[in-house]
Amino acid sequence: MMLIDHSGKKVAMVLWNKEDKSDVQVFLGEIIICEMQYHFINIERNWDLLLTDDALSTMRTVPAELRSVLLDADLSFSLFVTDMPENADSNTYIKTGISLKTPG
Repeated sequence: MMLIDHSGKKVAMVLWNKEDKSDVQVFLGEIIICEMQYHFINIERNWDLLLTDDALSTMRTVPAELRSVLLDADLSFSLFVTDMPENADSNTYIKTGISLKTPG
């Protein structure tokens, strides 16, 4: 895989809740390359998320008409998030530490 340097680009991660299709959240961060892998970094939430090829395949340039909705990002990608079922094989899921639950 040829790595593309996205340095200096603002990136929106769009999280879709698999259980509630109306629950969509957007977080702004940046993409860094570390040890030949892409990571999404969000300093506010202390996230360092290793991006899979599936996530990278959704990476798109943000059209002008969507920039305000996507936090003025240059690029965006989507992830579907769900709680891991109790008896699930943990090898089938990627642990992110990301929760869609709103605090308070």
